[in-house]
Amino acid sequence: MVKRESPITIGTTVTPICAINPNRTSLIILNNDPLLTLYVGTDSMLSVLTGLPISPGQSLILNVGLGDEPNLGFFGISPSATIDCRTFEEYAPQKVS
Repeated sequence: MVKRESPITIGTTVTPICAINPNRTSLIILNNDPLLTLYVGTDSMLSVLTGLPISPGQSLILNVGLGDEPNLGFFGISPSATIDCRTFEEYAPQKVS
């Protein structure tokens, strides 16, 4: 199953991008801004000094099959003005033992 998210406006305060979801198998976070760098992380105390930078027009791609943890919650912050952020998520049902 695939889920597309609405655009997310990221400002100069920490903004949730996506919540924790154990069923999420892949996640793409796109910085859709032409000028500003988006900073992302899994900590709600994120800052432009501690976040992972995503350059304008670039994406962060996480996939559980590659050993990543796309199921975590992610936050974003902008260094100055608002940034248009987009996400794309894929899900799979949890395996029952």
